[in-house]
Amino acid sequence: MYNIIKKYKILFLLQLICILLCLPKCFAQEELVYFQDGGNMSYGQEGMPYKSELISLNPGVYQFRVRADISKDASLYLNVCSEQGSFRGLRCNGANMFAGQEYLDFEVYVLQKDDRVYLQCDFNKTDYSALQSMELYRVNLGARMLLFVLLLFFAAVDFLVIYRENILQGKVKGGAQKVFWILAASVLLSYLPYTTDYMNIGADSCFHLLRIEGLKETLLQGGQFPVRVESYWLYDHGYANSTFYGDLFLLIPALLRIIGFSLMTSYKMFVFAVMVATAWIAYYSFKRCTGSANAALFGAVIYTLAPYRIYNVYNRGAVGEYLGMIFIPLVLCGLYGLYKDAPDSEGYKKHKIPLIVGFSCLLQSHLLTCEMMVVFTAVICLAFWRKTFQKTTFMQLLQVAFGCLLLNIWFWLPLLWMMAGDSYVLTGSVTESIQERGTLFAELFQFFPNMGGGQEGMYQAEPFQVGITVTLMVLCVCLVILGGKKRRETSAKRNSLDGDILFMAGMEIVILLMSTRYFLWDLLGRIPVLGVIFSSIQFPTRMMGMASALGAFFAAFFIIWAKEELENGLWKQGVASKLFVGIQSVLLILTIGTSVYHVNDIVYRNDPVWIYNAENIGTVSIVCGEYLLAGTHESQYYYHGPVAQEGLEWSNYEKKGLDICLDVQNKTETEKYLELPLTGYKGYRVECSKDKELPRISDERGNHGDLRVAVPAGYEGTLEVSYEGFGCYRVAEVISLTTIIGICLYAMYHRRMQWTVKKK
Repeated sequence: MYNIIKKYKILFLLQLICILLCLPKCFAQEELVYFQDGGNMSYGQEGMPYKSELISLNPGVYQFRVRADISKDASLYLNVCSEQGSFRGLRCNGANMFAGQEYLDFEVYVLQKDDRVYLQCDFNKTDYSALQSMELYRVNLGARMLLFVLLLFFAAVDFLVIYRENILQGKVKGGAQKVFWILAASVLLSYLPYTTDYMNIGADSCFHLLRIEGLKETLLQGGQFPVRVESYWLYDHGYANSTFYGDLFLLIPALLRIIGFSLMTSYKMFVFAVMVATAWIAYYSFKRCTGSANAALFGAVIYTLAPYRIYNVYNRGAVGEYLGMIFIPLVLCGLYGLYKDAPDSEGYKKHKIPLIVGFSCLLQSHLLTCEMMVVFTAVICLAFWRKTFQKTTFMQLLQVAFGCLLLNIWFWLPLLWMMAGDSYVLTGSVTESIQERGTLFAELFQFFPNMGGGQEGMYQAEPFQVGITVTLMVLCVCLVILGGKKRRETSAKRNSLDGDILFMAGMEIVILLMSTRYFLWDLLGRIPVLGVIFSSIQFPTRMMGMASALGAFFAAFFIIWAKEELENGLWKQGVASKLFVGIQSVLLILTIGTSVYHVNDIVYRNDPVWIYNAENIGTVSIVCGEYLLAGTHESQYYYHGPVAQEGLEWSNYEKKGLDICLDVQNKTETEKYLELPLTGYKGYRVECSKDKELPRISDERGNHGDLRVAVPAGYEGTLEVSYEGFGCYRVAEVISLTTIIGICLYAMYHRRMQWTVKKK
């Protein structure tokens, strides 16, 4: 490495200079570009939108800030527009401002100098008096974005420089180069729909985009970490999405939003990282199991281009599911190692590492995928019960279970605590019938997937399939092995390989059948206790995530099996080798061809959408609202201030996220209630400025689930309300942190001992 730095010192020095030049601008003060007081505005014709005079904007990022006093049922629509007519040289969606919302701000991205920009306000059921002030500031987000892009670009350049030097020095062989470039090509192909300046909106996209924005807003307000209740949702009332749905990986796009990137760009950069992680982890997992780079590469390409995975990314926008699909191969890798290797073999205890990492990441990505993989693991343990209950294997499985529990206690303990302490909308949704939501059997054989549009019939059917390549390989294995073909070699290795891929093919068929509406899901749902677990997956088609991963895992072993079949058959060695290359090439062409058709169909048929600011998509895209308090609905929420009972007065009200500060005075001789614009989850705390009988959080809630504070008779003082959770949350966080530190220290100690032994 030192020689490389010395050789390219001029390049690295130039990079450092560029970074140092950009750094001061990241801390520059914001600059006021335009200000207009509401009382001094010159309005046009009554009932027409307000337009400011034309202003000139240089390239950069600006923030539009508006203050207003809007009456009930009225609203304003605010935007920054241009008369220049350039092709999206000024990028801004605008946003609605609703009654009770006193302040609104959003970003405006200017890509080229524009001398004909104006601020616009449309009035709905209100007059010009509602608008109090309009301000436009140039902020330092543009410089921060530039610095981040430069860092990424320089990192890519440095990587390629180091990679080239390693190739020249013979450290990276031809096979490794092939793996790198083919995986890179498969990633780019799977990412094709987002190599544009727009994005596609799936069924759940707005929900997950708001998860990102909610994380960003909550982190900027500095009230919680880890985040439990996001403040941005439901007209700033807050939503406990982070308690019930792991958002650890969504910190990546949330931090990109904090840097300054638009919501759309942050999400697309995150998706690219997901594509890279999927390909790399799949390759690593398959290579660890097969020992063959060629087989692992084949399986990784099939998995990266799997129709259901691409469908989850673009058609559904199912962030949790496609995040979970990154880590399913790790779980399969760990299980295969535990049950395939001998317990006394060297490195046997390391097989628990992929399982702990895989299950932990699944839990943080998507609970339902994690639940399905736990059930799958339990089935494997029962199927191979003799190996399961061997002491070494059983101890490894126990360590996996306890390791996952300790590492993730900071997440699952608050989740269970909140579930046990209250009732939510999701409590009633898991009892619904799910069998009819399965796919049609014929759709499993729809080999040219399109963007989808329904599960009825075959026309525009959603791509619930593992693809033509995996299907052909499964059929081939079943025909050859079960078809009574005479074995030409009876070695234990060949019999073992036959058994492995036949078991994988069988599991693949079973899981595919479980994704259809013909599987007995309703019957399983009637089983006491277990029925709730089976019904909670909501859609049997979710099984396609496991089927896709298992199909790619099977494909990696299929390549090894097919090669041995040909070499040990009646074929001459040269003919067998050429035939094997031809078969593998045809399968790859089928995989790539159907994937090209799929992503092209997405690009061609999906309507383009530009999302620059989250304010444009509102705050109530909560899909089914599973994490709402029972008896409440998103339609009940709106912007408002505190609501007090008669005789209770409040003043000096301030709200920042989930933190509220106000002065109250109870002029009566009885306890009175004050309802605050916060969703009434348990875990809020109230602090007071007096030492006498203090206000408390009431167990009862307001009319639409608002948090209610009971103020004692005669009380006068300041109330500070904030969300703090419970003491057990802090204990759980300490346990998880201690576990992580302990694992790191043990790994460092173990590595040091290995180095010591090697030196001796």
